[in-house]
Amino acid sequence: LRRNNWPEWKKSFTHLVTGRGDEEVFNAKWCEGHKKEKKFRKKTSNAYTLLELCVSAELYPVVQAVNNFSDAMKDLAAACGEKSLIKLGDKLYSLIHLDYVPGTSIADHINKFQTIYTSLKSAQISTPNTQIDTAMAGIFFLKSFRFDDSLNSLIQNMYDIDPFTFEKLAVCMNLKHSRVVQSGTGSINALSSKPFIRPNKDKFKARLNTVEESEDEDVAEAVAELSNEDPDPEDTGFFVEDENTFHIGVEGKVGDTRSKRDDEMSWTWSSTLSQGVIIIQ
Repeated sequence: LRRNNWPEWKKSFTHLVTGRGDEEVFNAKWCEGHKKEKKFRKKTSNAYTLLELCVSAELYPVVQAVNNFSDAMKDLAAACGEKSLIKLGDKLYSLIHLDYVPGTSIADHINKFQTIYTSLKSAQISTPNTQIDTAMAGIFFLKSFRFDDSLNSLIQNMYDIDPFTFEKLAVCMNLKHSRVVQSGTGSINALSSKPFIRPNKDKFKARLNTVEESEDEDVAEAVAELSNEDPDPEDTGFFVEDENTFHIGVEGKVGDTRSKRDDEMSWTWSSTLSQGVIIIQ
């Protein structure tokens, strides 16, 4: 535990204590009714000992200043600003200003948004009249894609989802985007806002070496057709962008982007298409 991660830490610590069978220590009524019993002393002692092991050096004196688990938790909450409007505002600000970077993983963005939203919800519990409900979080989530124009149509359709909640939106967004990527029927911009650039054929020629067959028969057949010596990059689906970058795609199926090695004019790749080396001459 540090001073800036109380909501996240408290959730994890509660799970840890519960996993050890001492979850009753968080129930004030249970503690009051059993405070003179041996099992109460044993459970709170176990929780207190665990608490000492789970706080940072700067907060250890807060735990040591009291001799029981309940008071230690209350003092830690106060020391970490559990009811601080400033910290709540910081979390809300982080959520609103979390923007998706075009071309990066949408799944990673969803996970990051979920983490911040969970932290915000935990902070709201102890701060009355400051609730950001799941519908409002959903609006912030969709707005976070505002810098990727290639997703405009997909995002617009999301506003019709019922029930309109962040959780529902996150699942649908991940699923629909995955289908676009897997089908290969959408535009290249479904994967990235940076489009492929056709090569200057007078400057670049691509040759495919050491191709291994794909498990996908259609892809394997398409790749096999590329094995002729010095094929035209525009026909093969090898799109050379510049001296340092190329893209690979076959019959609408999008592969990977790789950068040139430092020591030679060659690239290696591994994708759903095949594996091998492309040499630019």
